[in-house]
Amino acid sequence: MSPHLLDEAVKTLQKRQGPATPEAVPVYERLGQAVLGRSMSQEKNSEGEHESNVSALRECFYRLGTQYRALRGLDEKLLQRMETALMATHYQSMLYSARSLGLKDIYAKCAVTLLKYPTAVPQDKALYQAGNAARELGNNNLAFMLLNRYVDVAEAVDSGEPDSRNIDATDYQTVDAMPLDGPVPPSHYVEDEDDREDIRTWVLSVVTDSNIEQRFPPRDQARSTLYEGLFASDRATCIVTGYPIYPADLLEINHSTANRKDWNAYVSKSKVCPWTGAPK
Repeated sequence: MSPHLLDEAVKTLQKRQGPATPEAVPVYERLGQAVLGRSMSQEKNSEGEHESNVSALRECFYRLGTQYRALRGLDEKLLQRMETALMATHYQSMLYSARSLGLKDIYAKCAVTLLKYPTAVPQDKALYQAGNAARELGNNNLAFMLLNRYVDVAEAVDSGEPDSRNIDATDYQTVDAMPLDGPVPPSHYVEDEDDREDIRTWVLSVVTDSNIEQRFPPRDQARSTLYEGLFASDRATCIVTGYPIYPADLLEINHSTANRKDWNAYVSKSKVCPWTGAPK
């Protein structure tokens, strides 16, 4: 589907809410994959429309999610697929919003969270976003780990390798919230070879830097750091960032849970609830 028709499909769904039926789930899933799977050049050439369309699609999926949860007898796997489409679109929209508001920490956390959704957000895009967000925060070790993986996935795209389980993941086994078995994208998010080469060059330059550990910290050392989002947790999840919430930081609001600090930081800038979109 051409970018123009894709945008029109989102606008139509926003105006005329689609049916909440089992048969429609794969259609919504594919629409989300198409929107979130655009290449960097397609995003840039959309004249600012891409981010607003992701936000619009997120609103559509939010309403549909509410309807699907109310259905009796809906297959649990179908409901989970709809929830995955919703949450991936939600955190991608939150990433764009936080970035535009200058909330770099929230932007980076959302980028790391999106690594959990390889069936909705292409792996190379998610790794590229998260790696560069870590670089912007000065966390060059995390940036190296993620962008090194990005280079491996990009090379798999070039070779036509369909399954990321065939990519060496020895250094990534401990971060159990980051799936390593997702599909390899059929095409590059970063289409420009020179831009991909810049990433390779940076990764190679880091290999000789003795100040960078080139490994992930243990789980017990990741608390309250950007690394924490890479580890599985049974704690409640923050609707602002996707990160686990500790009891002392828990805020329950608008049928969602959030880290109080991140909620307040986002709402004070955006003036809207990050989950319902209602003015605050």
